[in-house]
Amino acid sequence: MARSLLCRGFDGLQLCRKTSLVSATRFCSQSEPEPLIVRQQNNGIRRLILNNPKKRNALSLSMLESLRENILTDVDSDDLRVIVISAKGPVFSSGHDLKELTSVQGRDHHTKVFHTCSELGETQTIQELCCIHA
Repeated sequence: MARSLLCRGFDGLQLCRKTSLVSATRFCSQSEPEPLIVRQQNNGIRRLILNNPKKRNALSLSMLESLRENILTDVDSDDLRVIVISAKGPVFSSGHDLKELTSVQGRDHHTKVFHTCSELGETQTIQELCCIHA
């Protein structure tokens, strides 16, 4: 599967295969104990892997909150130089989870989803890269 690296202001990156695995606290569903985001970190490189391929890594409120938590965890550490965001499955992300944005959930829920998404766009405190499917 071909992948391309999308980066802003970063000339190169070498990922090490030897990484430690730390899982997030939010899960794909209650029946499946797989985390929505898998976090790996080694040699100053944190890799966040969107891990809900059954829903095409849709940006549900839980996914957005988990992504924010994983980006901000120890972000001021001297051991962290870059965050690489990638995804498991056939697509990087299908975008917002439209099943969450119906009238049933109501306006307050919609506001919370879009506010959380906006916060993610404003949290760039270190270099962040996205590996997207090409």
